[in-house]
Amino acid sequence: PIDSNPALIDFIEGIIRNAKTDLSNMTNTLGVVDKGTFMGYTDYYRQQLGYASLQVGTGTYDLNTVLEQTVRTLGVSGIRTIDYNSGRTYHIDSAVRMNVLTSLNQITGQMSMMNADMMGQDLMEITAHMGARPSHAEWQGKIVSRTGRQGYLTLDDIGYGEATGFQGVNCRHDWFPFFEGI
Repeated sequence: PIDSNPALIDFIEGIIRNAKTDLSNMTNTLGVVDKGTFMGYTDYYRQQLGYASLQVGTGTYDLNTVLEQTVRTLGVSGIRTIDYNSGRTYHIDSAVRMNVLTSLNQITGQMSMMNADMMGQDLMEITAHMGARPSHAEWQGKIVSRTGRQGYLTLDDIGYGEATGFQGVNCRHDWFPFFEGI
């Protein structure tokens, strides 16, 4: 049962918090009929990506299987590319992978923030990895104060909530509660 699975409850709460962001920004929408119901391409695309994130996040299927199924489903509907308001166009396979991975990373970030809230922690340590884009290399591995405490990076310093910032599009960084002195 869901109510006896704390990890699944945290995952669902992370999804709810993350739903406030919009990564799809698909333009030039027309529509598709799915199970007898007309749906705009934007809504259909978002629905398929949400379902894909849920399948991977709950462990129902592995990432590669879900990406393949989602690309096939969208391809059958006629969607071949995704045009973003930024002017960039992605082939459906690239767009699906980027959005599903970004979504999952943002959900785990929300879960880490919920854990920090439960423990009364303001500070978060950002992970580090090889090959980080230059703007992210500046703050990876460092400590962030969510309330803007002096002596630490702030959420604005890391671009939190921006498409090009921490946990934005294609960002692989995560964060965890940090305990001073430990």
